[in-house]
Amino acid sequence: MAYHILKQHWFCVVPLLPAAIMIGIHEAFGLSNEMGGHLVGRRYATPFELGFNYAMVMLFYAGVGGYLAQSILIANRGVMWLVAKLVLLAIGWAGLLAFLGR
Repeated sequence: MAYHILKQHWFCVVPLLPAAIMIGIHEAFGLSNEMGGHLVGRRYATPFELGFNYAMVMLFYAGVGGYLAQSILIANRGVMWLVAKLVLLAIGWAGLLAFLGR
C-alpha cells in the first residue's frame, strides 16, 4: 500500500509542503530575510529569525531531495518525464515566490 501511494504523481509535492508552510509563516510574521550578514537598511535578525531562516532553507533542500527521489521512483516513464517534473518544480516555486512578492 505504501509503495502504491509513493507512486502517485501528486505525492511529489508532500515533501515540499513544510518549506511552503514555513515561507507563509515567515511572510505572515514579517521575519527578517537575513542569513548571517546585515542587510543594508534593515535591522539585525534575532537568533530565532536566523534559526528559522536556516531551518526553512534546510527544509526546502530536503523537500527538493524528496521530490527528486519520488520523481526518480516513478521515472520508468523515461528521461523526458523526469525533465518535465523538474520543470514543473521550477515553475511551481517561481510561482510561489512571485505570489509572495519576492
